Amino acid sequence: MTQSASTQRALRELVKTLSATRAGRIGLVAIVAVVLVGAVWINALAEDAPSLGASSSSVSAAREASAGVSEAAYRAADRDASRGTETQRAHLDPASFERVTVRHVVDGDTLAVATESGDHVSVRLIGMDTPESVAPQEERNCEEGVLASDHMKELVGKGDVLWLQYDTSVTDKYDRPLAYVWRALPASAAEADDPAVIARDMLNAIQVIDGYGQAKTYRPDTYHDGLFAQWGDEALADARGVTHKWA
Repeated sequence: MTQSASTQRALRELVKTLSATRAGRIGLVAIVAVVLVGAVWINALAEDAPSLGASSSSVSAAREASAGVSEAAYRAADRDASRGTETQRAHLDPASFERVTVRHVVDGDTLAVATESGDHVSVRLIGMDTPESVAPQEERNCEEGVLASDHMKELVGKGDVLWLQYDTSVTDKYDRPLAYVWRALPASAAEADDPAVIARDMLNAIQVIDGYGQAKTYRPDTYHDGLFAQWGDEALADARGVTHKWA
């Protein structure tokens, strides 16, 4: 007789013995209940546990799939961070961000806002550029510029609260604030430097990712240059928005 057959026979004898009395039947029910609960618990653990064969590449793939950000973009962001200055890193702290309220969208890369002190200013989004739509010289304006402006109007509108993050400069020669503009305040400096959070909440990045703005270097405000350039290349390759027509 095999070990399995012996075990089965022993179990049948145990069940027969327990079933002979009322107390035994109660005990048998309790044993079955414990076995069933244990089986459910073990199955739940097996479903939640990561595969033993999981590799760093599969983890990377999961990160990309969940965030919608390519590994190339993460690598570009890492390079940007490694080159960042002390001033640029300090400006990653959300405590340094300035709260403003939207008055209206000027064009695809400029917003008219009101500061907390009540000043009315035009904020120029840095790290990117969009085609013209409201230039005094009419010949500079184009359909792509109007579409870029319309896309910005889909992202923000009058009364919305935004947050300005500075890079190195604070204003340009026209005394306009130069900033990365957020529609939600990051929870930490780490979040403010996370490509997934940037792609979701920073207007500068969204314009580039969606193909309505080109990555452009404006020295010395260069912290996200590599990341924006990567996103611009991806938008161009996918013919998103209008950048592929304007390139």
